[in-house]
Amino acid sequence: MNAFTQRDLNRLMAAQQGPYVSILMPTHVAGEDGQQDPIRLKNLLNDAESQLAERYSVDAQAFFKPIRKLTERADFWEGRSCGLALFATTDECEVYRLPVPFDATAVVGKRFYVKPMLPALAANARFYVLSLSQNGSQLYRATSRTIEKVAVPDMPQDMESALGSATPERGLQFHSPVRASQGKHTALFHGHGGESDTEKENLLEYFRMIDKALRPVFEQEAAPLLLAGVEYLLPIYRQANSYNGLLPQQLTGNWDNEQMTRLREEAYPMVKPALEERQHKAAKKYADSTGNGRSSADIHKILVAAEQGQVESLFVDRGMTVWGSYHPETGDVYVHETPENGDEDLLNLAVIETALHNGEVYVMPGEEMPSEDFVAATLRY
Repeated sequence: MNAFTQRDLNRLMAAQQGPYVSILMPTHVAGEDGQQDPIRLKNLLNDAESQLAERYSVDAQAFFKPIRKLTERADFWEGRSCGLALFATTDECEVYRLPVPFDATAVVGKRFYVKPMLPALAANARFYVLSLSQNGSQLYRATSRTIEKVAVPDMPQDMESALGSATPERGLQFHSPVRASQGKHTALFHGHGGESDTEKENLLEYFRMIDKALRPVFEQEAAPLLLAGVEYLLPIYRQANSYNGLLPQQLTGNWDNEQMTRLREEAYPMVKPALEERQHKAAKKYADSTGNGRSSADIHKILVAAEQGQVESLFVDRGMTVWGSYHPETGDVYVHETPENGDEDLLNLAVIETALHNGEVYVMPGEEMPSEDFVAATLRY
């Protein structure tokens, strides 16, 4: 799986050399349905090639030749998740396999079609679970419906291999303190119910190694992180943690051999309030701003404000497409029922301009919109 980060979004939005080809489609991890994925992709590529030949003065077959060669490789379909996104120009091709299903879409235009990617990126769409164990820790990326392992470079395989001889021996540990009342040495034995200071120090060092390995993964993340593991391990990991998204809630128990589906089912109800909090705050601010000039549901006004960096929060109905054109030199916006030559999805443009100016973007089902409109924004003034 190719993780999609804020850095990837910024790079796609800032791309300067078009034309821009965007292919998005649902995929299947395994089974008979997965056999249809290559056929669906081939059809989408054919559609995109036709669009390119019709709208641009380029050799469409030559443009798509390296893309087809890439997608026909035997290993292209390895590591499938729920969604596939492919973004291509004459110079490069980026492919992302994500735990978010996309509608089958082929768009050729003067910008990448990034609007469907926002739910994959937004903190309210996904979360992480870190399963901790001395025998091996694992990071998972999940949504309400999906979960998958995240390969983390330099992640310690287990505590013993990470610390070598510094790892305390398993089982009973032997100490010989002196009892002041008798002046004699008395052997005390204890198991894992009362870890020695040495073991806790080793655990802390092991968890610091894990935290260090995770930093590149979380570098531009805001998604919540839930800890899962035997209860005595979790407070020690919190001492090592450097990620601001770590939740106070935790999932206790031994998860070494549990199925990922059960882990997601147990984790999601604990994470859900944190996933929804940020969006709820933004929606409430929009509602509170209605009527005082600090909000708008007018695509014309929103586009002008977004281009000028005045959109604080943007809400977009993910099922809607608004074809038209925006002319920043005059501020004119033209909306058409069906796409005309030179048109683009104006909601996609609003998403790009808002994100480029550090506004918050929420792409959501229509029933979750803060108003009955297909687009809404809180404005900065």
